[in-house]
Amino acid sequence: MDEVLAVADTPAALLMLDALDGKELVRIPTGASFRARFKYPYVIVHRIDLHNVLLDACRKSAAIELVPQAMVTGFEDGGDNVSVSTADGRTLTGAALIAADGLRSLFRQTLIGDGEPHPVGYAALRTIVPMGELKVDVPRDCVVLWGGPGYHVVHYPLRHGAEFNIVAVFRTTTHAEKADAATYRAELEQTYRSAHPSMRELNAMMDLRWRRSVADRTPVRHWHKGNTVLLGDAAHAPLQSLAQGACMAIEDGLCLAETIHAAERDFAAAFRRYEALRLTRTRACSSNPARCGNRFIMSTALRGMCAMPPSPHGMKRIYLTVWRGSTTVPEREITSAANPKFARPRRAPMRTSASKAALQSDTC
Repeated sequence: MDEVLAVADTPAALLMLDALDGKELVRIPTGASFRARFKYPYVIVHRIDLHNVLLDACRKSAAIELVPQAMVTGFEDGGDNVSVSTADGRTLTGAALIAADGLRSLFRQTLIGDGEPHPVGYAALRTIVPMGELKVDVPRDCVVLWGGPGYHVVHYPLRHGAEFNIVAVFRTTTHAEKADAATYRAELEQTYRSAHPSMRELNAMMDLRWRRSVADRTPVRHWHKGNTVLLGDAAHAPLQSLAQGACMAIEDGLCLAETIHAAERDFAAAFRRYEALRLTRTRACSSNPARCGNRFIMSTALRGMCAMPPSPHGMKRIYLTVWRGSTTVPEREITSAANPKFARPRRAPMRTSASKAALQSDTC
């Protein structure tokens, strides 16, 4: 923990701003009260720095052998062991295989076979700039979400304030199309034409070479077969909206280590227990496009509600609804909306089984 904190930043607060007029809608301080409730600080860290902390820990452990330049191209479960083949012709064998190979997992295709990830109709842009180059008048010590109609921008500091991360996500029919920088720039400017000037200035700094179609997978209940098990995005790939993909993978690793230790090398039992322990939590951070709304995207109805003087708990309830990814807005806030014509979306029926209902829940 100390090694992570040494390379991480602790933001002053989490902010949600209206993308059209820049008004602050929600502020969640991350100071003493936050730590008292959650027992740990809220931190943001550059992925490379986190990788290096984990890599250094592996190098210090005599129980871990690191094998670089070993691109796995196939595997075979022999019942009492698992063998993998690499692109350069090597074969490596172990008692079990933990596959953490991401959204387009080779191992998932063999174990589950559910094809390619599902695009959700959004494109994402991301860039990191030196803090000294940031001339836009925006908070530099907070995690900030600007929510707008069909788009949002997130930004926050990295590396003790030396760098600034900017992410833009927006709905577009061209999410999977390849184009040149000029085309991407024109689309970005058109999409954010009504946004607050600060958002448009942030987007002007965007490196358009990194553009991705946002996609996820339909959640599944079982992540293992025989002595092979999936971990992280390979098992339960979430959208980027909650920024919890890497966190869920790290939690998976800790949980899986505990279940393997407790099962005394009965890997099948350990993997079943791991699935049972992790299913509900990872489901809360994953998205099924058929069930979940567009996280963090500020609808006209939500803007109308946020413009009204909130009840003591109303704004918090609205924010938590968006944070959890639900398209359902609390009934009490709807009745006080600026425009009474907004109707509460109907919930889809849930299956009767409690376990299946958890997978089919409207709030992800």
